[in-house]
Amino acid sequence: MAGNPFCKAESDTYKHDLILNIPTLKYLDYVFIDEAQRTASNDDADRINRKTPEEQQKEMELLEKKEQDEARALKETQVILSKAKKLRKYVGLKDVFSG
Repeated sequence: MAGNPFCKAESDTYKHDLILNIPTLKYLDYVFIDEAQRTASNDDADRINRKTPEEQQKEMELLEKKEQDEARALKETQVILSKAKKLRKYVGLKDVFSG
């Protein structure tokens, strides 16, 4: 990986990514990977992936909005099905929505 232009952009993060994602990797850039390096890479990944309270709040708000949208869509679907059921009954067609 040394000298690879794609690995220069993120400095040493590519090493951590490789170490974390390839548990059988023994050598990287001609250097033996020991358990201490695996632990350090894992710790770095935890630090990098840690979200700020503001990011966590924003994520929670987005999830809540998504849940509300899904609940609203489900309710609208149920209303439409109920109206279709009534219409079919009104025109004398067999109810295709019941089992």
